[in-house]
Amino acid sequence: MTREDEPKEPPTEEGGSETSPEAPTEPASPLGPGPQPPPPAPAEPDWQDLYLRARAELENYRMRMERDRATQAQYASESVIRKLIDPVESLDRAIDDLDGLVREAPDSIRGPLARSLDGLKALRRQVHALLDSEGVLRVGETGVPFDPSLHEALVTVPSDTHPEGTIAQLIQPGYILRGRVIRPARVAVSSGPPPLEAPAEPSAAEARPHKRGFFGKRDSTPEANPPGHSDNRNPN
Repeated sequence: MTREDEPKEPPTEEGGSETSPEAPTEPASPLGPGPQPPPPAPAEPDWQDLYLRARAELENYRMRMERDRATQAQYASESVIRKLIDPVESLDRAIDDLDGLVREAPDSIRGPLARSLDGLKALRRQVHALLDSEGVLRVGETGVPFDPSLHEALVTVPSDTHPEGTIAQLIQPGYILRGRVIRPARVAVSSGPPPLEAPAEPSAAEARPHKRGFFGKRDSTPEANPPGHSDNRNPN
């Protein structure tokens, strides 16, 4: 056996240590990364807290519905009363006109007119009693302070009998239904006493007095005796 036929040893690194063969690597998966671990389970909700919250919301809803139902029942007649106000005021005006007509009517027709007037007054008492039972109040008295929540000022007028800022005249009455204003009263508000009139200034002729001489005689100056005056005589 010749030297060339002997097996050759692998070369070694410096220092005499031999290298270990590398570990075989696994081939990459063509479908991507492998299966991931499952996410942690969510925390269990606080069922008692959710129950208490739902119960409180339900109780608030029930109380709100009861309050709305009571309000609707309290003002259920508002739409009817709004329509009834104008006929009631027309009835009041008719009674006032008929009352004046009865006083001026002759004796032959005064009796029938008086009976008709009594019937209308009885009807007005019934209608006003109905409005009172529904909680309707009439506002618009004169002499009271002006309240923008109850009154609607249409004009301001001077007045000697009513102080400034008070109701001097009622133009159209207002109505309140259980504390709610369904129509404000239209009024005229007093602006206080009227201003004092300044005395009239005298004219130029009245402002200039006549010049008189001694013993009450007119002066002979041309200013005091214009041409044509009897005292404007020639001394010669």
